[in-house]
Amino acid sequence: MYFFYNVLLFLLLPFFPFFLIYKELKGKKYFLTFKERFFPDCKIEKDKREKILIHGVSVGEIITIEPLVKLILDGKKYRVIISTITSTGYITANKKFSEYGIDVLYFPYDFPFSVKKFLKNIDIQKVVIAETELWPNFLKITKKMGCEIYIVNGRISEKSFGKYKLFKRFFKKVLENIDFIFVKSPEDGERFRTLGYENKRIEVVGNMKFDAAIMEQTENSTLGNIKDKLDGDFTLIFGSVMEGEEKPLIELFHNLFKINKNVSLIFAPRHLERVSLIEKILKNFDISYFKRSSIYTVDERKKVMILDTFGELKYIYSIGDLILIGGSLLPYGGHNPLEPLLWRKPVITGPHMENFMEIFEILKKENGLIVVNSIEELRLKMSQLLKNRNELEEFGRRGYLLLAKNRGVSEKICKRILES
Repeated sequence: MYFFYNVLLFLLLPFFPFFLIYKELKGKKYFLTFKERFFPDCKIEKDKREKILIHGVSVGEIITIEPLVKLILDGKKYRVIISTITSTGYITANKKFSEYGIDVLYFPYDFPFSVKKFLKNIDIQKVVIAETELWPNFLKITKKMGCEIYIVNGRISEKSFGKYKLFKRFFKKVLENIDFIFVKSPEDGERFRTLGYENKRIEVVGNMKFDAAIMEQTENSTLGNIKDKLDGDFTLIFGSVMEGEEKPLIELFHNLFKINKNVSLIFAPRHLERVSLIEKILKNFDISYFKRSSIYTVDERKKVMILDTFGELKYIYSIGDLILIGGSLLPYGGHNPLEPLLWRKPVITGPHMENFMEIFEILKKENGLIVVNSIEELRLKMSQLLKNRNELEEFGRRGYLLLAKNRGVSEKICKRILES
């Protein structure tokens, strides 16, 4: 099966430039990383300590592994190397780990010659992979070199599971290279078992994102002047809004502030290229606005701020009074509800939270967030909550307590990996 996989890889090689162009057009900056991933030439200084490679595909996974990385470093026995695939993941990893002298590298493409060169350069003893990055050649060659391999925060989405099942015999062989899988939920464990992975090498430990959320909390003194520029003391935040949600949500806000003049809005699109469209919609509704990037030129209060900067949303949540998680009203799978809960902020989501299903189910079951099924239901719920501040505060408090209650997963995983 590996033979056919590699034949397919090489048959697809002539089309690789078109793949890179497509990714560039999507803003992924794959041309910049092509050489490092195809012909890895990373140089790691020699060290007497054993080395652990910890891999997170992009920003979300890099944030998730931060508590685990710091716990491993505290033990002082291992040297940590971080790998990632995206340019944003690379920037985030360098920003988070540069003070610890950690090498951050781009993960190789799954061609055998790329993988072998990468592994020869870094000489590792253990590999930790966040979420589920099943690169067949990397796992096979790494195992053949005698490395221990772990998956942490392991998950297989329902969509991916269907694809894996089509090639169950092949992925059973791929999974045999992994020493242990720490999964987020019983459902994820069952999916790994269905693909043929040994039950005794699976442990349900919970979600590392609870630990990462706590670690992410830092005060940002530059946010105070945002509230001074907004026309309304009660601030809604629509976070990580996706295409197709923008106009209905802006119309909803327009209707809300006609009834309650004290309401203002911070509108955070998931993709910054949507900002010009959002401006056009706001103008059509005759709603005053400014952009975060031009806040120092704003000389009068406006109803809306468009968040057009990268990486600030998790801090911006701290100044909101009611938070809507974007990407959940339409079937995009939602975004991380823990970021606003960290600040004890009440959270509303739509029904589509598949990307964070285990977290969503925990919070929903214990009344740690509010779930609506439509824009109209959202409008009615927001109108109701605007009149009941005590209920709002209670939702925020419950959500935070649930976040704190589910901490400690990273510590448990770290102990198992270091003791093996």
